[in-house]
Amino acid sequence: MKRLAGLPLEVVYTNAARKELLQLKKSDGDVLQKAIETLAITGVGDIKPLKARSGVFRIRSGQTRAIFFVVQRDQVLTIIRVFYRQEGYRTKGRSRRS
Repeated sequence: MKRLAGLPLEVVYTNAARKELLQLKKSDGDVLQKAIETLAITGVGDIKPLKARSGVFRIRSGQTRAIFFVVQRDQVLTIIRVFYRQEGYRTKGRSRRS
């Protein structure tokens, strides 16, 4: 578990992330949203910086993941992508193993 600084944060979802969240099973989506809310309020969560993109992180909750970044000046946590772990961190429609 890692911790974010500069709290509390407002959570904002991009349109794409909101659509992806609605495609998850309801129970999985609820658990992920709870983890995101906890992160925004307390700063505690299973987060990790992404190596390929500076300033972008992922939060893990069970088999679901969310990719996000934080704008400290505005105190906003923006969710860019939501997906199941099995989908991997695909780019341009391909997995990294291809």
